[in-house]
Amino acid sequence: MQSENAPFVGTFHSVCLYILRQYAFKISIPKNFTVYDPADQLQIVQTILKDAKPKSLQDLLKRISNCKNHLVFPSEAPLELQEPYRQYQALLKQENALDFDDLIVKTVHLLRKHPEVLNALPWKYISVDEYQDTNHAQYELIKLLAKRDRNVCVVGDADQAIYAFRGANVNNFLNFGNDFSDVKVIKLEQNYRSTPEIIHGAREVIKQNEDRMQQTIWSAQEDGSPIIICEASDERAEVDYIIKTIEFYMGGTSRYQIEQKFVDDETGGYKFSDFAVLYRTHLQSKIMEEAFSRSGIPYRIVGAIPLYERTEVKDLIAYVRVIIDPNDKASLLRIINRPVRGIGKACVSAIEKYAKNEGLPFYQACQEVDTLQLKDEQTNAIARFVTLIESLRYESTHVTLSDLLRSIVQKIQFFELYKDKKRQDYIYEVMGYASAFNELPQHERLKEFIREITFMSDKDMYDDSKDAVTLLTLHASKGLEFPVVFVSGVEENLIPYKRVGEEINLPEERRLFYVAMTRAMKKLHLLHAKERNFFGEELKPKRSRFIENLPSEIIKNKEHVFKKRVKKSDENNKSQLNLF
Repeated sequence: MQSENAPFVGTFHSVCLYILRQYAFKISIPKNFTVYDPADQLQIVQTILKDAKPKSLQDLLKRISNCKNHLVFPSEAPLELQEPYRQYQALLKQENALDFDDLIVKTVHLLRKHPEVLNALPWKYISVDEYQDTNHAQYELIKLLAKRDRNVCVVGDADQAIYAFRGANVNNFLNFGNDFSDVKVIKLEQNYRSTPEIIHGAREVIKQNEDRMQQTIWSAQEDGSPIIICEASDERAEVDYIIKTIEFYMGGTSRYQIEQKFVDDETGGYKFSDFAVLYRTHLQSKIMEEAFSRSGIPYRIVGAIPLYERTEVKDLIAYVRVIIDPNDKASLLRIINRPVRGIGKACVSAIEKYAKNEGLPFYQACQEVDTLQLKDEQTNAIARFVTLIESLRYESTHVTLSDLLRSIVQKIQFFELYKDKKRQDYIYEVMGYASAFNELPQHERLKEFIREITFMSDKDMYDDSKDAVTLLTLHASKGLEFPVVFVSGVEENLIPYKRVGEEINLPEERRLFYVAMTRAMKKLHLLHAKERNFFGEELKPKRSRFIENLPSEIIKNKEHVFKKRVKKSDENNKSQLNLF
């Protein structure tokens, strides 16, 4: 949300959405277009490749996205991609929708074709954070926005470029001086977060990359603890070590006894939110979550599924979208029978056929349900649904946004649909977030709320006041910091990660490990296992080559074997075991 005299702050996508809402009509896009999320996109490609498997559909979307990130249009795409790409864009246009990539592509097209729009934009100074993670389309957008006044400042770190898989190109950062004249480079080499040992280790790892901006990161903090390298017997021993170490640092809080001198370090003075466990793949989080659940240590997972992509949140947001615009067909189809109200696929098909024959929007066809030849129970169900939507639309003009969401949840008996407490908590988080929009003018609050939450990730909802250990991927850790960090699976083919049938992108993986190391403020534990069950296969991995780059004087090696705990009552019966 922006105040009138404050700088405009937003992501690439939200900035482009702001521009398109005002000027999209110049390139024949109605102002009330809908932004489709990945689930909506999947519905579209399913109509193009009707019998395709989910992986094929995802692959198609990935290839189309890659084309858009490089500003490649259907006629310029690889021959086998041109027709499905063209059909995909035609269906988006038919539904008056853009996908996330289109927001940038269409804005670039708009600014190139209509320079008067660029001249009308109020921004004289452009500042871009995390510039090393820009893709080609974003790079072209920045050049256009900065073209008029040539006042542009980019901030970033080439050593933390970790999104090549999304089309990001670190050369946009490294070659910035070639795009603008009289560039002044200011190197920020002092690290205020981490101890000298952590910085020294991270520096020795990242300097193995040749294509980087030369800089010498240093820390002015007092000397700290050595970096711990722990060789665990297997993945169970790995998580056992993590839990025991947290227990020791905390001074002992859970249901099992602390082993004294388990870690050669001071104890006490920590809270659970001081700890983070990082891993390369979501698959590793399963054993982590199970072990933490059994240990009694509070935890939270960040980055597994972005908040906006959670089913329960998408359902709630779809109701808000329909309240704003009943002709948002994708949202309407999502909620028309959720919760189940007797409007099945056959009924929806009949409405769609009627709408097509009469040239009506889908919602208007629902409003004319009496003219459809449907069963009485179907007619009544559709009529009740229309009444519900109309009552919510009326209510939206008389109550605050948070009260509106509360009303939606109550009227559709949301918590009967989603009985799981965790899922209900996500709904409460969204309702709490909505209260920030209550003071906006009535005609703005719903649209602004949708705009903000559409581009939100789990990290935007991250609340460090909650006292819980954080479990997250290396990618999701970007921008966060924790006093104590554990990095799980520092092994060949995991860190660095090797995808089946692909070569390792070693510079990118090394940068990702550098990011992981520098999330730690005081203590860093790097773990690798002698044996690991991965995708159902028993592996004997080698420890990562990145560990070999760490100077011996700043590391301390440990070993840990998982010990199955025996209940005291069963000491004479060794066949009965407690894992945690």
